[in-house]
Amino acid sequence: MNFLISLRGHDAMKHAMLSLDYFALAKEAKALNTSGAAKVIRIALLADCATQHLADIMRAIAARNNVQAQVYEGNYDGVDLEILDPNSALYAFNPQYVVILLSSEKLKAHLYASGDRRSFADETVGRLENLWSAFRAQSQATIIQSTFVLPSERAFGNYELKVADSVGSIFTEINYRLSVKAREAKNVLLNDVDFIAASVGRTEWFDARMWNMAKTPCRLEHLPLLAQSLLDTALAASGMFAKCVVLDLDNTLWGGVIGDDGLEGIALGEFDEGEAFVGFQTGSDPRQHRRRCSRIRSIGVARMGDRGRLSSPYYFLQYQYVVFRLGVDPPAISSVLRSFACSRDRRFGGAMAAPRRSDGR
Repeated sequence: MNFLISLRGHDAMKHAMLSLDYFALAKEAKALNTSGAAKVIRIALLADCATQHLADIMRAIAARNNVQAQVYEGNYDGVDLEILDPNSALYAFNPQYVVILLSSEKLKAHLYASGDRRSFADETVGRLENLWSAFRAQSQATIIQSTFVLPSERAFGNYELKVADSVGSIFTEINYRLSVKAREAKNVLLNDVDFIAASVGRTEWFDARMWNMAKTPCRLEHLPLLAQSLLDTALAASGMFAKCVVLDLDNTLWGGVIGDDGLEGIALGEFDEGEAFVGFQTGSDPRQHRRRCSRIRSIGVARMGDRGRLSSPYYFLQYQYVVFRLGVDPPAISSVLRSFACSRDRRFGGAMAAPRRSDGR
């Protein structure tokens, strides 16, 4: 049994434990009292779709985490005007983070109206790059740029990506180029909305009726997922999150029970099921993860000798803390919870979330 812990600010992460039901959060948003919040975060929300409900849900989720989210909502479909005008209310708000949330429906409408589909991706990415540059000239805030949800309709079926000027090909190209440009740009983060939509199903993500009536970016029931993802991106960038993974050893990092099978009896090697455990430890690219080895603090690592010593569990080096235990039973998990002042997070089955301790430990 394995557990993921996210470590954050002063109070336990609650939004994943509680219901992410849209109506429950909308009700909470109407009665928020964040005067005693441990942290205040200023987020500007610029979009070409309606954001009123989204902003309320973001405030409610933030309040569950003892964070006061001050959200500035730009005018509907006014992303360019807000950013390009140095005297706009956006800059007067002085945000820490600026979310640029762009809808696939608007992009698709622009694509259909375009006279040159082959240059559409270049024009779209170029426009966003210009907006990033214009914003950086006026503010040091971090931009959180959304990706575009790939449309569920496929005019060419399985040949959709083979046709260069198909909607699917162009959307895929735009998302890819945005990711490349975001890596090169200063203070630009990506929020992969397409991944969120794919996780629930793209056909289930979008509500054509609500788009036509109210220009909502997705079904109301999925707005909390979008709000949580945007808020998590901002909070992680602000340093409120660290990650820790808690692992059992037997039948997790090797096959078998070492107390019963002995060092020579466990499955950990090149052949059969042992290779699967080696792959689990090393991940896809050990060279990439090895460079981050210094970020890991291993607690309670069993000393297994040369064969079993896991000095560099590469796959898990994306986390700041790795805890190895022989037996991840409820008492052991409770001990880890107390050590990190954690609380449970059920987003990933046995996952947990926790605050970073005030003493930095």
